[in-house]
Amino acid sequence: MTKPRIENLSFLSLRHYLAFIYAVEEINKNSQILPNITLGYQIFDSCGCDFKAISGVLDTMSGAEQTILNYDCRRNSKLVGYLGDFSSGTTYAMAQFLAMFRYPQISYGAMDPVFNDRTQFPSFYRTIPNEEAEMDGIVQILKHFGWKWVGLIVSDDDTGYRARERISTELARMGGCLAFSAVIQQITVENDLVVQTGPPVNVTVLFITTKYADRFRDEVFNFRIPQGFLITSSSLADIVTNQFVPPETMLNGTLSLLIQAGEIPGFHHFFKSFSPNNYPQNNVLEDIWQHVFPCRFPSSLWDSDTLCTGNESLTDTYFSQTGDYRVTYRVYTAVYALARALHNLYSAQAPTNHWDKLEYMRGNLKPWQLNTYVRNVTFTTPSGDTIFFNDKGDPPAQFDVMKLSLLPDGRVAKEKVGSFHVLSDGTKLLHINSSADLWGPYYKEMPQSLCNEPCAPGYRKAKIEGKPSCCYDCAKCADGEMSNTT
Repeated sequence: MTKPRIENLSFLSLRHYLAFIYAVEEINKNSQILPNITLGYQIFDSCGCDFKAISGVLDTMSGAEQTILNYDCRRNSKLVGYLGDFSSGTTYAMAQFLAMFRYPQISYGAMDPVFNDRTQFPSFYRTIPNEEAEMDGIVQILKHFGWKWVGLIVSDDDTGYRARERISTELARMGGCLAFSAVIQQITVENDLVVQTGPPVNVTVLFITTKYADRFRDEVFNFRIPQGFLITSSSLADIVTNQFVPPETMLNGTLSLLIQAGEIPGFHHFFKSFSPNNYPQNNVLEDIWQHVFPCRFPSSLWDSDTLCTGNESLTDTYFSQTGDYRVTYRVYTAVYALARALHNLYSAQAPTNHWDKLEYMRGNLKPWQLNTYVRNVTFTTPSGDTIFFNDKGDPPAQFDVMKLSLLPDGRVAKEKVGSFHVLSDGTKLLHINSSADLWGPYYKEMPQSLCNEPCAPGYRKAKIEGKPSCCYDCAKCADGEMSNTT
């Protein structure tokens, strides 16, 4: 058996790609969704590049080998919408262009709140929550445990700076403050990580994007980050899952807020038994396959002495080494959301005869017409999740609170210890399983993270000039004054 190279981007691309194909084929076999209609697709690889993303959009619009603007070369099919992209940057490039034509666009990975602007992006939707909900979830965890003196580490990008602003503001509202705020940069700069000194900091929040994972890992190994309990956004799961991290680091025992998991029945078998030989002349698939496995197809210029047979496969060991399928599940639900919306539009057409309906949709369907149905689509997944979009194009914000434990053999044990949901009215619900082992391996009980101990009865808080609001002296109450517990 050829051993695959477990590379973050290539394996992610493969499983997202195959989840898309699996969902389309599953829908085409389902007589309850778009009966006697076959969904087709055209896939392009943005390569994380804005220009390639726009180029792919133009190619699919014209339906020809050469891009012909404002002309659709398809005769027996109809372009109805777009799924993607994974990154916010390429998704933004696509969305700006697609908004002009009102083609529905459903992203499975872009969490940037900019897409909530319905004036700028009237036809944009996503199956992954807005990143602001993730930030709010972290604040709710801090509030739940009474941690008011915390460190914050963010990435040197828009997401990182938004996280710093939102988390620090919400922390201040609950009477807390930042012990330090540090920025992880992509390029190593001497002493670029500035950590404020002062009272001990036992809890640190990490909110970085995936591309800064390597740099953060270096900082952990260089012991430039204060040791203590860590709360992280979903990016940490990629850091500890796709790269070996010694269990002795502060990353062991982290609480991480991850997008809620979901089930794709039958996908694991489909993935393990998949062969590109069944999808000939698929250049994108061949490129991804050659990235994952150290081989090349005969027609490829890929640098490898081993020829791909198409029968290479992934064992359960490799599956366990490459993280969970939380985002992959969002690809799956994105396909279903668009298909369900199209089915509802088809069902609403006046002609009662199937072929008349089909002919009408081919000849008369406009991109903007499907938007109403995408906006109002509601369906239940095999996992029991109800999928719908709010008036900003966002899905329900649902997260799992996970404890990540690093094992000596390099594996990562993940235990669900809670959940965080944002209801449609904005109510934030956090549940923590108090019976779970939340604090090991470095703490036997909940760590305290306060700048000061509460003042004793008969004493009051006294502001210290030049110090954060949550740091204070305790001064004796004057005659006639009475202290309270706040």
